[in-house]
Amino acid sequence: MSDTKQYMVRITDGSERPQSYGGFRWNPVGEWTEAPDWNPRPVCGGGLHGQHPEAGGFRLRGGTVPELLEIDGPVVKIRDNKVKVRRAKRIAVGDLNVPEMPLKWKSLDLHDCPGLLGLSKGMMVCSLDLRNCTGLRDLPEGLTARSLDLAGCTGLHELPAGLATENLDLADCIGLYELPEGLTVDWLDLSGCIELYDLPEGLKVDCRITLYNCTGLSEIPAGIPAERVEGWDFERKRAFA
Repeated sequence: MSDTKQYMVRITDGSERPQSYGGFRWNPVGEWTEAPDWNPRPVCGGGLHGQHPEAGGFRLRGGTVPELLEIDGPVVKIRDNKVKVRRAKRIAVGDLNVPEMPLKWKSLDLHDCPGLLGLSKGMMVCSLDLRNCTGLRDLPEGLTARSLDLAGCTGLHELPAGLATENLDLADCIGLYELPEGLTVDWLDLSGCIELYDLPEGLKVDCRITLYNCTGLSEIPAGIPAERVEGWDFERKRAFA
């Protein structure tokens, strides 16, 4: 085995022995699984596939539960958005708030994973897609993501203090009732956040904030210029439908 441990994330059905293409089944958590058709060429097939800190963003349809796996042997990049390996061991299912979870990722796509329960503190991701992760109740402290998509995360109630992001999509987060003080973003979409009744006075939006169907809001901070606001009726002081 390699001296330096490496890890990848893949999306499964969350069962004890998930099934992959061609009927192949993974071993239970804690046991090594080896690809029966291993081929080191940088093409799909011939290995165990997943998202890697240096090559993430691609995922197959169908799965709803993310898993963290320790990997062994050569890591073969495929189009810079996924990898394949010869051997892997499942170490965490659903809740990725574990010490082994890598903190730095170029891109990580976990959208439509209601089985995602948590992420690790201090994660730094260029692009983090968590759309429709309805089982996610909170985000980790110290999260940094240039682009953070949380649209449809109906279980979220608030965001962590110190969240650092440029593009933040919170559309249809119907349980969200509070934004952190001092939040600074370029783009912010709050469309459909019906439980949001106030925006923090220190909120800074450099390019655009979208407020369609924010039915609980009756005012927006004076520090946000009108030309940066979309979906708001300034005369009636309410959001457009």
